[in-house]
Amino acid sequence: MNNFLPEWAAEHCQVLPNDGTKQGWLHSRTFGLTGTDISAIMNANPYTTKFKIWLDKTGQSKPIEDNEAMRIGRIVEPGLRADAIQRVGMIYEAPGCLQSRKNPIICGTPDGLRKGIPWIYEFKTQGACNRFASNLDPDEWGESGTDMVPIHYLYQCLWYMALTGADQAELVAFLAGNGIREYTIQRDEEIIGLMIDRGERFWRDHIEGGVAPEVDGSEDCSEWLLRKHPRADKGRIIDADPVLEDLIARLARYKSLEKTAAEETALTLNQIKSIIGDAYKVKSRIGTLTCPEVKGKKKTDWDGLVEKFGITETDIAEFTKRGDGYRSYTFRPKK
Repeated sequence: MNNFLPEWAAEHCQVLPNDGTKQGWLHSRTFGLTGTDISAIMNANPYTTKFKIWLDKTGQSKPIEDNEAMRIGRIVEPGLRADAIQRVGMIYEAPGCLQSRKNPIICGTPDGLRKGIPWIYEFKTQGACNRFASNLDPDEWGESGTDMVPIHYLYQCLWYMALTGADQAELVAFLAGNGIREYTIQRDEEIIGLMIDRGERFWRDHIEGGVAPEVDGSEDCSEWLLRKHPRADKGRIIDADPVLEDLIARLARYKSLEKTAAEETALTLNQIKSIIGDAYKVKSRIGTLTCPEVKGKKKTDWDGLVEKFGITETDIAEFTKRGDGYRSYTFRPKK
């Protein structure tokens, strides 16, 4: 590991203290906004939301579960780094989460810091878990040498330039089915200023102010609301005001569309089944439909097991525990 903060970056940022563990690093990231955070605040991150960022910074979020995409990234990205070092010279890894000396809310951990030159590096993998990965969106991923990258990566690179004082970012991406591409992003003070303005407002209103952002449709938001209102007061029945009337009308409309979509999906799939018969795969212009045989799920005959070993209802009760309760929200239209 070549963990080091070059002199050109040390002038602009410092390393936040941590105990050297992953948990300590994650905690240090709560002192400000990272590149991932700011892209969500700019409404540009497809993987997280402003509400999730608020939960993270206020210590209310669940631990991040590892997934295949994250594991593949950990395997591939060191290879991208080693290849870049071989081509351009030493690229240091940040020695922890960095914080801007000028503006403390600007934080983060750039993937790489060029030795002797104020450039940062970001190493990305895209589509390694997606069977349709070869179909890149040209409006997101341009050719090597351009700055055409997904907007949330652009914001991340610019944020880390503001953090470190770098005037250029090199983004090296392994794009499954398309090889390795390299992108050059120049510092843009106008966009950086806009990000700082929105980041400061978010920090002031929601982190320091303690006010949750506007609710969204994410699972994180839903779980937070259930934790906030875990019990139902059966004696409390309210009449809808105009805002609630509008929301309930929208819910009814979406429920109707959901039912119609489910019925149309089932019909369309059955029509496809009737045409393809026993075919294993169908190739089309927009993708591939694969139809493998799936083994049936194993099912335990609990009644037979109880009878065979003479288990009593008392035995069952002793080893039966009720899970955590939750609230159910059911809408029924007037007849």
